[in-house]
Amino acid sequence: MKYDEAFIRNDPAAVAALYTEDAVRVTLKSGTFHGRQAIQKSYAHEFQRWQYSNYFTTVDRKME
Repeated sequence: MKYDEAFIRNDPAAVAALYTEDAVRVTLKSGTFHGRQAIQKSYAHEFQRWQYSNYFTTVDRKME
């Protein structure tokens, strides 16, 4: 839930804080990011290009 909330708020620092210091984020379009700081920068760039909060206000995690 913390990830969803931070993502909807377009908050790269809050999203990155959920990763470990030595985490690796792999994306299809942007590549691979090593470490929390690089991950935060990748989310900041992504949020600048695409304001998710304009499209999503909640995340439905129900499993059927």
